[in-house]
Amino acid sequence: PAILSRVLCRWAKKYGTSLEQTHIDSLRALIAKGECFHCDLPGGVRFISDGRICYFSKEKKPIAVHSDYLIRVAPEHPIPLDCGQFLITNDLSHNCCTNIYNFSIKANLRSAIIKGELFIRNKRDGDSYYYGKMTHKLKKLFNDKKIPLQTRETFPVLCDEKGIVWVPGFGVRDDGGSNDNAFTAVFFY
Repeated sequence: PAILSRVLCRWAKKYGTSLEQTHIDSLRALIAKGECFHCDLPGGVRFISDGRICYFSKEKKPIAVHSDYLIRVAPEHPIPLDCGQFLITNDLSHNCCTNIYNFSIKANLRSAIIKGELFIRNKRDGDSYYYGKMTHKLKKLFNDKKIPLQTRETFPVLCDEKGIVWVPGFGVRDDGGSNDNAFTAVFFY
């Protein structure tokens, strides 16, 4: 705690501000939780943590300002995104990426659960969906996996007319149905 307090004070000085003991105690408590957060400090300085990396910023812009997107998904047509690439394919054994340095996440989707057209979009406030026999809030899932705040705003969410079908790294919506005419959804970055 003492070393962390000194580091925070020195770091704050480099940004032209000084911290009182209440600021230091609050920051230490928030850092110990290991969650994403940001807090405004005296002198127009902001402290930001994505759960793993912490830093100070003098910028007064919002942390993650990205425009909303909504893209219709067509099978076998890769969709480039800010944070990676998204693909729906009819090939259930599809090898999505030959570059071993890219990380991919795959899910098999039963055509019986898909209502209407598929599209991807970014996360919206209040998003939740049903999988694993439970309803999960997207914000809590991202917090639990410690996905950085900047990444959350552009992370792809696969939807249909009924709602969220799949979010990479999490389960596929529970709607029953057979595996007939299944698709593979792939997100790689």
